[in-house]
Amino acid sequence: MPSPLPVLVAEGLTVLLSSGGDRVTDEALAQPSPVELTVLDGVGHIELNRPDAFNALDLPLSAALYDRIRAADEDPQVKVVLLSGRGRAFCAGGDVRYMAAAEDRTQALAELADAAHQAIRALAEIAKPVIAVVHGSVAGGGLGLTCSADLVLAGESTKFVAAYAGIAVTPDCSSTWGLPRIIGERRAMELVLLNKPLSAAQALDWGLVNRLHPDDEVLAQAQALAVTLAAGPAAAALGVSRRLIRDSAHRTLAEQLEAESASIAYHAGTPECAALIEAFVSR
Repeated sequence: MPSPLPVLVAEGLTVLLSSGGDRVTDEALAQPSPVELTVLDGVGHIELNRPDAFNALDLPLSAALYDRIRAADEDPQVKVVLLSGRGRAFCAGGDVRYMAAAEDRTQALAELADAAHQAIRALAEIAKPVIAVVHGSVAGGGLGLTCSADLVLAGESTKFVAAYAGIAVTPDCSSTWGLPRIIGERRAMELVLLNKPLSAAQALDWGLVNRLHPDDEVLAQAQALAVTLAAGPAAAALGVSRRLIRDSAHRTLAEQLEAESASIAYHAGTPECAALIEAFVSR
């Protein structure tokens, strides 16, 4: 989870919430939040908000990220989750200044990894499609967040780097689980062991991201995609579909077929399915 960039520790645990409009908590007005959640047009936009620290992961941000993911999961108005970072970088990994200041570095890193992993687990388990929009630097734990998304849109100048070898630690934030599954074991090894930056074009070629857009357009493109998915009648089925795909990693073929049968049977009985089938046969 290390960051290749110098960062500062920020406090702040408040959240900006908007549900069907702009509703702001009193706490959010008092001080900035390390993670903000807005809900508009069916999209729960979770935004990392430590721009002066390149959105590096510290304990407050990790805890707030977990809370916002849970809030988005439990909000019936949220059909799709959009994950982004404010400022010049999506996420520069773990806060190295936090690590440097710790009296007991072993305990500090264990606590930070545990907090970040709670958020990663919540993101993996959410039953709603997750779109990540990345830009600037994506390093360390930022790679894990990227791997936890279902679709990834990247700015054309984005750089990806494992960064762990830079401070002689090992990967975290599920990167050793997600990277081999997404880009293959050989390329995951190259990314982690050689610790060389990967360009956005290479990331697209390797399958780490789905689409590239100009830096000043990528967020708008991701927002438009999220709104389109959220507005569709199949939004709920898409969320369950992402869970089926992700859960397949720890199931046998027989178990996966059983899960697919149960899921498709359930969704066949929904009003959305009935309406779409009727529209199809009426063409």
